[in-house]
Amino acid sequence: MHTKFWHFLKIALVLILALGLALVATAHVNRTATVKAYFQAERAWIRYWPMDTGRYSVERLVPVLCKAGVLAPVRLEVEPHLSFLLNPLDVVPATILRAGEWQPEVWRSIEPSLPEGSVFLDVGAHIGYFSMKAAAKVGNAGRVLAFEPNPETLKLLYDNVAANDARNVTVEPIACTDKAQTLTFYAAAIENTGMSSLARKNAQVDGAAPKAFTVQGRPIDDVVRELNLTRVDAIKVDVEGAEVLVLRGSVETLKRFHPKLVVEEIPDELASFQTSTSDLATLLQEAGYNHTRRLLPHGDDWEWTAQ
Repeated sequence: MHTKFWHFLKIALVLILALGLALVATAHVNRTATVKAYFQAERAWIRYWPMDTGRYSVERLVPVLCKAGVLAPVRLEVEPHLSFLLNPLDVVPATILRAGEWQPEVWRSIEPSLPEGSVFLDVGAHIGYFSMKAAAKVGNAGRVLAFEPNPETLKLLYDNVAANDARNVTVEPIACTDKAQTLTFYAAAIENTGMSSLARKNAQVDGAAPKAFTVQGRPIDDVVRELNLTRVDAIKVDVEGAEVLVLRGSVETLKRFHPKLVVEEIPDELASFQTSTSDLATLLQEAGYNHTRRLLPHGDDWEWTAQ
């Protein structure tokens, strides 16, 4: 035990030294190189010190380094011809920086339903990760609708669409709901902007109060009708508890096209809207969806198909 401790300690000291030298050398010269160097060192740390305590300790450095101006948002190519502006402080971008991807199980479910020329609806598009991947998959003959009501996230979404020259992506700056209405939207703190929600409770991040914005809500059925879409092949819904409201406003589209669905289902978040997983299941079954599976054994995302 004593020998193993000193072995880990020496590795830790070497990694800290390497990280420090890399950061000092590049921090004020090349911000992108600095961010890459940091996350490479972090991955090495976790590889040699895999326990949860080791991972937690090194990840806690990120806000400190951001506050010091060493780390900052950078645009990185995460796949060939696919780049994103990534903020190390925010959960989704930080996960992409660490792992090179976000929720791969969701993409594995969606991708087979998106051949050339297909149509994908990304409800709760956030920074556009799935929208950009789908845009490349469906090609110029296809179409992606990226729904995102958060005013603070919308700028990142528009920037990512422009940077990737994703001309087949249409950004819809609205909340998808069961009827046309004006709503209050709560933007979560930077530590996890993906928790932003139409329910204030669901947008709380470590006790930090969310910002309130007035947004427009519209049913997906109205948008599909206005755009004269003749097909919808897949829909991803991740809206921090408002999933049932989204689906209630999509019934016509679901019954007409029976697209593949990937829906986040978190009971506590659904309860903030006086809905439940039973409500969601009943709605989808009435729309013709008779097969569902959980994407990960203990995950919150479920695939629904009409088979």
